[in-house]
Amino acid sequence: MENVDSLNLSDDELRQNEQARKSSNPQVFNQDVMSSPTFTNEFRVFARPRPTRTSVATRAIHDQQQDEEPVTVSICGVHENTGHENAKSAYAVWYGENDPRNITRRTKGNSQTKEAGEYQAILETLSQTPDRAKLQVNVTLAHVRSMLTSHLPRNEDNGWIGVPNDEILRELVATLRARRGRTIIGKIHDQAVRLKTKELAKVSLTSENQEERPHLEPPEAFLVTGVRLSQATQSTLYKGILRQKTPPERAASTLNLGITRACVEELTKNSPTNQKIWNSLRSKNFPPKIRAFLWKAMHSAYKVGKYWLHIPSFEQRGLCHACENVEESMEHILTECKASGQEVIWNLAKELWALRGLPWIKPRFGTILGSDGHG
Repeated sequence: MENVDSLNLSDDELRQNEQARKSSNPQVFNQDVMSSPTFTNEFRVFARPRPTRTSVATRAIHDQQQDEEPVTVSICGVHENTGHENAKSAYAVWYGENDPRNITRRTKGNSQTKEAGEYQAILETLSQTPDRAKLQVNVTLAHVRSMLTSHLPRNEDNGWIGVPNDEILRELVATLRARRGRTIIGKIHDQAVRLKTKELAKVSLTSENQEERPHLEPPEAFLVTGVRLSQATQSTLYKGILRQKTPPERAASTLNLGITRACVEELTKNSPTNQKIWNSLRSKNFPPKIRAFLWKAMHSAYKVGKYWLHIPSFEQRGLCHACENVEESMEHILTECKASGQEVIWNLAKELWALRGLPWIKPRFGTILGSDGHG
């Protein structure tokens, strides 16, 4: 993009940003659309289809004498029960004591996290701030600062694949780039302001705010989509292919997820989302062999029970002959079978559990599969 408005950062400013990052000081948002002087480096895959443009992305030039007063806001996102079906998130935008522009609202969408709340809060701020005003946004989360500054080039080259809240981040970056004034991303240093903003955000957690929120249509010219092919790894391309078409859930997996969710909810009063359950199966609290076992058990991938019932001459393998020919299943093996040794193992586990002074819970298939998913 042509640097006709002096908003793109110079080499000196980029170095200053790097120093600011290392010392956790505010950084100037880089409004340059990341590009390479080599034409072949600009090929992208998985890009969003859109009409061909014949002009470069440019911002409107404005009269310097009409600049708005600088604006500084503090932003905080809060959440409850993240990873569960009753998750809630809210955010607050704080301009100052008794300022009518102060905002506190529930987070929209399926992503009910603190990060999603802060991204939406920034968009809310942009919707009511003149785009030629110098804006400093002080956020609570270091992760949010990084996603808009140091991590931005890499994530954009990778098409935001695997990045939570990728859609809103893509739109937010495009909107920030199209501004005619500088945007500075910092953190809240004043502890009193941090606490005040957090308390305001918490108020909205209990509300059912359904009012329409300001929506900013991201400027198409500044919206970068797709994976930069010259920087793509095999892993990134594979994830991009998978994202194009989500495979349907296996019936056995869906059933086991439901069993797990019901057992965890009975114990904790919170119902975990499918994603939280899947993430728990990869928990480093378990050694690799246990993680592999839990993943296969959740998918009913072991050749037991019903697997054999439709194979001629092998139907008997689907029954447990030690337990009066009941149908074999992983649940039966882990919690009921007389021959698997499960009773001895669980009694030993119960004794170890007692040494920690914790109440013992009778093992069930769902609690085994969700053993690290209800924290």
